[in-house]
Parts: sequence; structure tokens; C-alpha cells
Amino acid sequence: MGGTEKIRAALVDWGFVSKQNKRHVNKQQRDKSAAPAAAPDSAPQSVLIGAGIATVQSIAVICFGIFLIVREAVGAENDSMVSDSGSGSFVGLGTAIFIFIVFGFVIAGSWAMVKGKRWGRGAVVLVELILGASAFQMYSGGSPVLGTITLLSAVAVLYLLMFRRESSEWAASNF
Repeated sequence: MGGTEKIRAALVDWGFVSKQNKRHVNKQQRDKSAAPAAAPDSAPQSVLIGAGIATVQSIAVICFGIFLIVREAVGAENDSMVSDSGSGSFVGLGTAIFIFIVFGFVIAGSWAMVKGKRWGRGAVVLVELILGASAFQMYSGGSPVLGTITLLSAVAVLYLLMFRRESSEWAASNF
């Protein structure tokens, strides 16, 4: 992108150029940054692999949520949790519901990326950052193997979605 095009793009971003001109500039940028090998609606292979890893992670966490519900249904005690309130017995159920919502959305976002939609990328990247940070808690909690698997898979997805050139160009082609 030349100097004149950069200035024009900045003016568009700051709102100094009309919407019609903005559409024209966006179309020019999209045409220039589109990968010649991929169709405009198809995601590159690195995005597909990243979406697949994020889906596998989400399914694993949802299985843990099901475990929490089953554990609560059979009345298992959790000695690590101390609570005087009556709602303390519903922590497993509440955690499971939270897990279903968050990781269900990640699966939906991953599926959207496979279908060529770009909106799922933000949700997947956010959850991967959280999983990466959670991996360090797993190390200190006595689960170094699980922490390593979680950290490596989160780093792999972040690399595939954010730092691979074709992924970045694919994501930028919508803007």
C-alpha cells in the first residue's frame, strides 16, 4: 500500500471520508490483500486447523461440565470448597452452565470460521488467552501434564489464527 493509499485509509478510519468512498477504499484494500489461491469465502488451512483445535478443547471442557453435573447429582462432597450458604451445593451446576455457554459459543465461533465467517475469531482468541493463563494455574495446582497440554494447544491456536500471514490477511479482508 502506497503512501497516498495509507493516508486515504486513515481518513476513512477517522470518519473524514464519506461512506460511499469508504466502501470504495475497502473494496480496493480487499482486492489487494485477498490471497490468490483461496476463494473469498473460504478460510485458509491455518484457520481451519485452529478452529479444529479450539473445538476439541471446547468439547473436553464441556465433558468436564457434564462431569460436574453428574457429580452434583449423585451428591458427591467437595472438601476443597467451604461455604456456609445454602447455595454452596449448586457451585458445580453453576460452573457447568457457565462452561456450556462460553465453550458452546467457542464451538459456534469455530464453526463460523470453517464456513468462512470471521466473527468467531475474536471469541476463539479471547478464550485461548484465558486458557493459556489458566495453564499456569494448573502447574501450581499439581497438574503439570494437563497444564502443558492446555498451554501448548492454546499457543498453537493463537499462532495459527493471529501470526500466520494467510490467517491475518483472511481476517483483515473483511475490514
